[in-house]
Amino acid sequence: MAIEDFIELLDSTTLKRLDLPKTATSPQGLDNILMEKSLQLAYITNDPNKTPHKTDVKAATVLPAAGLTFAAPTTSRYSIFSMRLVFTASATVGSRIIAVDRLDKANNLLNRPMNESVTAGLSRVYTLGPASGDSGNINISINFPFILEPEWKIQIDDTANIDPAADTVSWVMEYQETTFS
Repeated sequence: MAIEDFIELLDSTTLKRLDLPKTATSPQGLDNILMEKSLQLAYITNDPNKTPHKTDVKAATVLPAAGLTFAAPTTSRYSIFSMRLVFTASATVGSRIIAVDRLDKANNLLNRPMNESVTAGLSRVYTLGPASGDSGNINISINFPFILEPEWKIQIDDTANIDPAADTVSWVMEYQETTFS
């Protein structure tokens, strides 16, 4: 193979059409330029622009002492774009500490974007997403989706465990699923 198979010399006519800026070392502009010729194959699966978003809706459910989780299966990665949570505390006296945790497969805490104290008898709406003007009591802006690798999870929990028999949580999560074969 010859060098011409890998590099192309652009002529002055082509360079004038490109309208490259003039420099101190080349005030008349460039006379020629060498461009690398390359062919790079790209195969895109689950194109983010063509893969539909899904929602996971959980109706009001008792929040057990271990918390509730939303987890990616073993064959998929989830990209969570937004979450809307509603937590309702029972009348049992005590301050709950509501946490949203992102955990890996081994339950290591990756991050905790929300940790808030809620007193007895209150209902709170939390939104986590790119929009900052939501109608929730607490709005947390996230710039990038939360990525859940296979078997990673989002856990919603009252870390104080004040009333795991009566406190409730509901949610709507918007996500995109990338499947592996």
